[in-house]
Amino acid sequence: LVVGPDDRVVEANRAAETLFGRGRDDIVARPVRELWPADAAAAWADLLAHARREGAASPRAMPLERPGGARATASVSASRVLVDGWEALLLVARTSGP
Repeated sequence: LVVGPDDRVVEANRAAETLFGRGRDDIVARPVRELWPADAAAAWADLLAHARREGAASPRAMPLERPGGARATASVSASRVLVDGWEALLLVARTSGP
């Protein structure tokens, strides 16, 4: 995922679609916080803040919630990147199962 300075998703690939169980049109332009469980908001906010402050955040085990309520855990890292002259975050996530 690519997350803009306003914390909205600006780009998602097929892997993100599979990971979140949503189509690209249901991911892009959405506030990124809507893609994870409400009870994990603080952990996700910390990951994003750390990446913005330090330039990167090492992989962390982060909870995900797919449509229908199915939960999973992903290893997520984040890096600050420049996209057309504005700062964004690139999130890379991997799961070990479905």
